[in-house]
Amino acid sequence: MSHAQRLREVLVVLVLGSVVIVLFAQHISGPIKKITKAVDEVALGNLNVQELNRDEIGQLNDSFRIMTKNVNELIGSVKDSADVVLSSSQVLENIVFDTTISINEVAVSVEEIARSSNDQPMRRKTAWSR
Repeated sequence: MSHAQRLREVLVVLVLGSVVIVLFAQHISGPIKKITKAVDEVALGNLNVQELNRDEIGQLNDSFRIMTKNVNELIGSVKDSADVVLSSSQVLENIVFDTTISINEVAVSVEEIARSSNDQPMRRKTAWSR
């Protein structure tokens, strides 16, 4: 086998190996790019991501989808809790308002009773003096 022929064989193997490596890298990097795009979408607030592949990247996607679903449910739960707190605070505000009115009415009544009790001895003196 000549040196030139051997060099051609090495070059063919290198070219074929390079093609295989590039195809394999694209096969691996394509799904990674898709899941990276999905992660970026979630980072921007879009919690509705699409399913990607069924291989390891697909498994990662499934876990990611479950995580975003859980985050979505958590956000809904927090919103519901905030609504309950708001509603409760409005009820408490009304109770405090009603209680304040009642306390003021009781205070007015106590003042009237105090005035009446202060006036009674004077009326008795006036009645005895007549």
